[in-house]
Amino acid sequence: MNTVAVTTFNTDGLNKYGRRMLHTFLKHWSAGVTLDVYYEDWNPAQEVQDELLTYVPIESSTWLAAFKKRNRERNNSQGYRWDAIRFSHKIAALLSACMRHQADAQFLIWLDGDIITHTDFDVEHLDTVLPYHESIAWLDRSRFYPECGFYVLNLWHTGTRALLELLYQMYAGDGLFELKEWHDSYVLQQCVIQLDVPVKSLSGVQGFRTHHPLVNGPLGQWFDHLKGERKSKGKSMKYDLLVKRDEDYWRDLK
Repeated sequence: MNTVAVTTFNTDGLNKYGRRMLHTFLKHWSAGVTLDVYYEDWNPAQEVQDELLTYVPIESSTWLAAFKKRNRERNNSQGYRWDAIRFSHKIAALLSACMRHQADAQFLIWLDGDIITHTDFDVEHLDTVLPYHESIAWLDRSRFYPECGFYVLNLWHTGTRALLELLYQMYAGDGLFELKEWHDSYVLQQCVIQLDVPVKSLSGVQGFRTHHPLVNGPLGQWFDHLKGERKSKGKSMKYDLLVKRDEDYWRDLK
């Protein structure tokens, strides 16, 4: 069960949530999963060092710089749904990590830089999220594109190579600009739909019906996702929880 995780953040992300993400990963993950940290405009030598962490410059992506330069004028940074450049860093890190680990890992876990691990996550817990018979496991939602702060790819599944190639072409060939939305979650969803690869849901029955499936589904036992305004608050908020959670972390929410 060779599993690696990958994340990325720039200097602003490092200061707002990235250091906390790294420290909680090292504190609570006990399944031997390593984490590739793709960095941009900060010095990893000045940050936490551990045998589970590998720092990789985002500039190692073979296509990201050209994509950003080529599409600077048509990108729309005023609305996240069409801010292709902002979210392209995630896909660049993901695809680079898949290439780096294609010979030594079966599963690759994507973690947004604002994913906080609040409770011990061990081998048995990890086993529940891995897509042994599917190409991808993600947080799907009933009326929305998936929440792609946390998902898992099965690099050994026959459909995954085609999925990654199509995802690469969406960016390297600018195919994503033909879609209705240009952010990574929507682009990945459209690739999965187009190829009809098998999917494992991580949302659970209750999480699937919400906009915040991570905290309302099984993953909320171990993780929080500080998306949007939650980054500055440091925690998801009381109104986010539509299910009863018994973990200590979720008590006294504001």
